[in-house]
Order: sequence, then structure tokens, then C-alpha cells
Amino acid sequence: MVRTVIPFQAKETPPQDVEALRLVEAMTDVEEGAANAIGTAGDTWTQRELEAVWDAVGLLDAPDFAETRPQRVRWPVAVGIAAAVVLGLGVWFVAQRPVIYETKVGKRQAVVLADGSRVTLNTGSRIEVRGRKVDLMRGEALFEVAHRPDASPFDVRTDMAQVRVTGTRFTVRREETGTDVNLIEGRVEVRGERPGAQIVKLKAGQAVAVGRAGDLGPVHPADTAGVSDWLQGRLTFSRTPLKEAVAEMNRYSDRKLIVADARLSALRIDGEFEAGNTEALAQALHALYGVDTQVSEDGIRLRSGRD
Repeated sequence: MVRTVIPFQAKETPPQDVEALRLVEAMTDVEEGAANAIGTAGDTWTQRELEAVWDAVGLLDAPDFAETRPQRVRWPVAVGIAAAVVLGLGVWFVAQRPVIYETKVGKRQAVVLADGSRVTLNTGSRIEVRGRKVDLMRGEALFEVAHRPDASPFDVRTDMAQVRVTGTRFTVRREETGTDVNLIEGRVEVRGERPGAQIVKLKAGQAVAVGRAGDLGPVHPADTAGVSDWLQGRLTFSRTPLKEAVAEMNRYSDRKLIVADARLSALRIDGEFEAGNTEALAQALHALYGVDTQVSEDGIRLRSGRD
């Protein structure tokens, strides 16, 4: 049994993206209307033209973003609309182009978003960020949302569920069978991602699972210990069925454990392991439970030691 803490550093959002968010929030009604009109007609622009605008924005020096303070000039309406066309194209493209963060199997990463919120991605995870809208494309992430009363709500979505908050700390885990939400601090609203879906409001220490069809399960205690474990690069099992323990360990490793004997289905295990260290778990199973292990090209096969 091994306990290892894997250090990692948070990455700051590029200053260009921070400035883009500021421009969106500072738009006048006239500018916003022009930007929306451009967004509606955006399909007429070629990908090359849009990327050229984006690249031009990227040429601005980062220190200028940090030192410049927002200033709004009251232009005549006609001039404002003309300028909004140029600004609107850039804003529309920024809004349509998400910032993507992802981790490889066995890795974790912490990032700070443009609004000050912090996201920690677990193994094999991917998020796409558009302002305060985050799509969890796969895996699991811890969200520590910056409280901004003057800003729009912070939304996290999978294809099965949506979580809405104003300032809190929670995790969302996306799997093929559904989405799990664990609330550590604050309050959140969770609903299935389908028309007329039920909404449940969670309090700190509560959790809920959303099924593949968008149906909400019963509210139950949050697995805060499990969240603390993966943030520190470890997995803890307590009377856990072997099949579940193997599935969880395999999330963190390219070298998979394979339960190749139905007689092991009744086995429950205990212990604390380094996340992704499939060899250590296989050795412990052999030493403590008499499980035979066989290394093959596709992984480590587990069989009962009883003939």
C-alpha cells in the first residue's frame, strides 16, 4: 500500500482572454446589439477570416492588458455602430471559441479562469470554457467558484446535467452511465439536461446522481473524503467490491487491471493506494487475498488462487 502526493501548479488564464471577457462585460447596448447581429450572420464569414481576427488580437502585448483601465467613449450612434461591427466580430468569435483544458490519464491540473474561479481537473478529464459557462466533456473536476454578485451565474454542464452556482466548491464527475455532483461548500442547483427536467437544490455535504436520461436520483451524503483523496493522488478502499476498486484504479493508468475470473466478484478489499499504481494493487491482492496475477500485453490479469 502506497501513499503519494503529486505536486502540481495552477495555470493562469492568458491575459488576452481576460481582456476579451472585460470587453464583453463593458459593451454598451448599441455595441451588444451589433455584435449579436454579426453573430447571427457569422456563418457567412470564412474560418480563415475569423482566425485572422483572433490572431490579430493575440499580437497585443500582455503587459498592456494588465496596465490598461477600461474607458468608455460616448461616440455618436452612427460611429458607435460602425465600430461595434469590428468589435462585435471579435467578441462573437471569442464567445464561440472555447478555452480548452485537459489532462492525460494519471495526471491532474489546476487552472484559474478569467473570472478568478479555480478548476482542478482529475485524471483523463477535459473542460471547455466560455466565460462563466463550462462544459465537462469527460472525466471529473473540482470547481471553486469566485463569488461575483454583478456577474452571470456560473454554469457547469455535461450532456446529462447542469449545475448552477454563484460562489461555492463542488465536484462534477461525468461517466457513460450518468453525472455525479458532490457539494462541499455553498449551495447549487442541479437539473437534468432535458426539457421539463426536475431541479434539486443541494446544501453543503450533499450529493446527487443524474442518470443518462436526465433523471435525478435521491439526494445522499457527499463523498468529501473521496474528493480529498484524488486531490492528493491517492485512492482509499473500504470493503469495496473488487470490480469497483479495479475500475477506479484503471481511471488513472494506461496499464489496466483485468478481472478475468468470475469467482473474484464476491471479493471486497481494504487499503490505501497511489492512484494509478496498478502494480501495487495487484501485489497487495496477491499478498493479502491470494489472487493470482499475470502480466500480459493488454494489462494485468487477476484470477482466483483457488483451483
